[in-house]
Amino acid sequence: AAQSSIPEANNNPDFGADWSACVGAAGSHDAMFPDVGEDNVHAAAINCIAYYGITVGKLDGRYAPGEHVSAFQMGRFVRAAADLMGADGDAVLGGVELSDPVTR
Repeated sequence: AAQSSIPEANNNPDFGADWSACVGAAGSHDAMFPDVGEDNVHAAAINCIAYYGITVGKLDGRYAPGEHVSAFQMGRFVRAAADLMGADGDAVLGGVELSDPVTR
């Protein structure tokens, strides 16, 4: 069997960031979602993207951090973050329609 040259995915970044937009109120550990406690390793990042309106969570007020993020949802995050920073979110997505089927 042929071996893939694609490394196995992991949740560890290659390099740590030296800066963050999540400072002040945006970097608060105050729970913005009832299902994301301070003990959640991603709580600060989740609260930050909620603070900036990149996500609003689920319709019932939860964030559901244990659920998989679909390509559609990630596209929405990328578009919202790009728009927030003054970039053209559609251009950043490279013409990919969020309704297109996902192939891997």
